[in-house]
Amino acid sequence: MMFRLLFVLLFSVLLPASAWAAGVGYWACSGGQWVEVHQPSYNRPLRDCMEKPPSPQSEARCNALGGAWGPLGLFPQPLCRMPARDAGRICGDADECDSICLATLSQAQSDRLRRGGSNLSTLGRCAPVYPVFGCIPVVERGVVGRLLCLD
Repeated sequence: MMFRLLFVLLFSVLLPASAWAAGVGYWACSGGQWVEVHQPSYNRPLRDCMEKPPSPQSEARCNALGGAWGPLGLFPQPLCRMPARDAGRICGDADECDSICLATLSQAQSDRLRRGGSNLSTLGRCAPVYPVFGCIPVVERGVVGRLLCLD
């Protein structure tokens, strides 16, 4: 019984943790500060870790902040699409960006994810605007595990 418990613990907790250690480094927010996870190869994110920038709720405020007001995706009501100040910056997790962290994938990699294939360890770049729409490869904790479709 004890051996079985240790076996389950090893393969459900310790093995996945060691698999992460071999992955791509990224930054995580902990206690209100950015902390390194697996030694990221790029600088700390620009924004405070506890707050994503808000999306203006009125056309006047949107325009005043440099956004574009209008219909987006499948939403019938207009929304504000804001430029991200960290657009194009290297990232390893979506929480590092004003918007979201997007990977650049080959067609073969995208097809593999669509078929439910294995995760891809990779870095991405912060999206140029927020919100983002479409089927996109979001980097989370140094991995793209699926295509996220936002409409």
